[in-house]
Amino acid sequence: MPKLSIIIHSVHSTSRLEETLVSVLENSPEESEILVLDRLDYEDPYELQDEVQFLPITGKSDLQEELTAGVEAASGKFLHWLAAGVEVMPGWADSALEQLASPEVVAVAPLILSKEHPEQVVAAGFDYHPAGKCNKRAANREYFEELDYLDQVDGSLLEAIFVKKAPFAAQLPTQPSLTSEVLMTDIALAWKAEGWHTIYDPGCVVQMASSKKAPASSFQTACQWERLFWRHRKSGIGSTIRHGMHLLGECLTRPSPARLLGRAIGWLSAGPEIQRSLARSGQEDSIFSIQDAATSEKTDQQDRDSYSEAA
Repeated sequence: MPKLSIIIHSVHSTSRLEETLVSVLENSPEESEILVLDRLDYEDPYELQDEVQFLPITGKSDLQEELTAGVEAASGKFLHWLAAGVEVMPGWADSALEQLASPEVVAVAPLILSKEHPEQVVAAGFDYHPAGKCNKRAANREYFEELDYLDQVDGSLLEAIFVKKAPFAAQLPTQPSLTSEVLMTDIALAWKAEGWHTIYDPGCVVQMASSKKAPASSFQTACQWERLFWRHRKSGIGSTIRHGMHLLGECLTRPSPARLLGRAIGWLSAGPEIQRSLARSGQEDSIFSIQDAATSEKTDQQDRDSYSEAA
């Protein structure tokens, strides 16, 4: 049974698929298998069927269905998701597999560099801000020395990430048509809440070509990000205030009626998430109130005891 399943997804171009396949076949570690989630009905002119499994994916399948098909077909304990167009460097998987051997590590974020400009960073993992925004680490910056060290991050892009199979499968959302960034942020925050760690590993280096795929609509992405904020909102009023300020800044710097409407629809459709979030806050406030009351009672009793002794 292979230890690592390398799954190539988001196949929308034959040339990009072949670029990824060449780099993976040249550098794949032992005890690994290669699967392609094939949306193009690839003809396999190089007769790779003995080295690569091509899994037909219908054009109507959304991202969640595509990932589910990959998980179900994979035999490895660990999965490595790679988007078509991403090329791997020699030894890119070795360090990541070492990190995944740790019981508390659930995922490894590679250093993703631009294929067109190899000194430029696409992402070194990402972090999610309590205000409700996701920031790619070091995005669009020249490579710098601090990126040479292992670090804990909130998550990694689906374009290149190593994960443990079972926890990943357990967190695949059921709602359809999520964008890849929203989906991976949702999964990463769920892992974080359960105590799992995601590690950025500079020894795991890939290069990614710039995307030619049309971005999702601003309405769709705004709606999904708003729902995600309420699903994972931190307790207390602080995160809600910061979120409001983030939305205000978004309206001022990137005014868009579609984005504003998407936020509003996302908030309205997030009713169950909002109720659960507010319930969590209420429970914590109640706990703090009980603790404060208990502390106050203990202090009053100590004062009475001190008074009795003095008398």
